[in-house]
Amino acid sequence: MRILYETGEKPLKGDTKVGEMVHNERDGITYTKNKYGDIIIIMQPPIITGNTDGVSWTKFPDGTLIQYGATVVKAVANTPSKGSQTIPIPFTNVLKYTVVPSPATSRPDVVITTTVLNRTTNTFDIYVLRTSDKDTLIRWSAIGRWKI
Repeated sequence: MRILYETGEKPLKGDTKVGEMVHNERDGITYTKNKYGDIIIIMQPPIITGNTDGVSWTKFPDGTLIQYGATVVKAVANTPSKGSQTIPIPFTNVLKYTVVPSPATSRPDVVITTTVLNRTTNTFDIYVLRTSDKDTLIRWSAIGRWKI
């Protein structure tokens, strides 16, 4: 990919001159600008994915982090029941990530509600309220930041 400067455009902030080329790193992408002012993207770090203790995760170069997995909640009929989850890669801030729970059951009519409480940067609790005392598998996704 090649991005041409318009005439009179200022150099990228943080440019470092090395011989005939000027290098800059921004948002995890390295740019090179030649002596004619052309900008050439020369490298972008890969998206990193993995699975740790049953939790899948994806780290993006811009700092976005997506983690997902499943938690079994041992339910008590008509009583809020809790399942706890530890996530392998901590988020940077407890207030800046979101968890979306989704019950995986053949009888969704018996699940009244699911919610997430007691979040820390690497743990959260999932509560289930259902009309039966059958254990409930909750699939969840969490989206936030792994770096600022």
